[in-house]
Amino acid sequence: MLERCLHSLRLQEHADFEVIVTDDSPDDSVADLVRDFRAGFPIRYEKNPSALGSPENWNAALALAKGEYVKILHHDDWLRSPNALATIADQLDQHPNASMAYSATVDVYPNNAEVVHQTTPAQLDQLNRRPESLLLGNFVGAPSGVTFRKFPGLRFDPQLKWLVDIDFYLEALKHGPAVYIPEPLVNIGLHEMQVTNAVQHDPAVVLPEWAHVLGKNPRYVKQGWKMYDLLWRMFRNFGIRSQDELVRYCAGNPVPAVFRQIVRAQCRVPAALLRAGPASKALMSAAWVRSLWL
Repeated sequence: MLERCLHSLRLQEHADFEVIVTDDSPDDSVADLVRDFRAGFPIRYEKNPSALGSPENWNAALALAKGEYVKILHHDDWLRSPNALATIADQLDQHPNASMAYSATVDVYPNNAEVVHQTTPAQLDQLNRRPESLLLGNFVGAPSGVTFRKFPGLRFDPQLKWLVDIDFYLEALKHGPAVYIPEPLVNIGLHEMQVTNAVQHDPAVVLPEWAHVLGKNPRYVKQGWKMYDLLWRMFRNFGIRSQDELVRYCAGNPVPAVFRQIVRAQCRVPAALLRAGPASKALMSAAWVRSLWL
């Protein structure tokens, strides 16, 4: 996978860029591959003394970057065309107030099926007016589709895995709006070994991360019915049925009041009723209306 990624970078028509590879692998396979690519190619290789894991491995690469614009390109993703970097750099040059640029991407499945991931004009407008709307659904997409300006202190939160990309975008957007490129410039390689596949159904990962991120800004949770519905379905699907269980899963993070309200409301009805779609939606709506008066 890394060979495909590096090959797509070597084909780029844009000449003014550097490539940084930070290596978490337990052997020399990555080092050997990079050595083969180094001839006539601006690549820097750093072997981590011990495995950092994501996202600290990404932060290690970010700390080494010297350019004004930074793109995190995961080893299983690759640039779709030789003009990808030139197109991205041109957009950021044309929009000096933008904190980041992102393009349409193409999800590539193991059977080579492709699905284009795009942002609508309405979504882009919402992103730049209310960045926290990303918590309701990540329409920006994977980090490999994003290029950002290197602002002091901007890094990936090491406490996160499931929400790490959305949290990073929210931090970047504090520095300025996003610009969107409708042309698909990056292929996203999908496979079962990705971190998101491993953690998305694990409440011991997902719940403390939601508590952590929502605690960063009170605006994040104040997104009306849609946010309440998202959290309601999350707690229903994880089957959290007591306040003690909720506190345990939040793993030392302050428990948001909305978490306690939802768990309290769901504990009052049989779990089987919560699994019935229309009934659950009606119960959620009633609980949300009550929450407005608390």
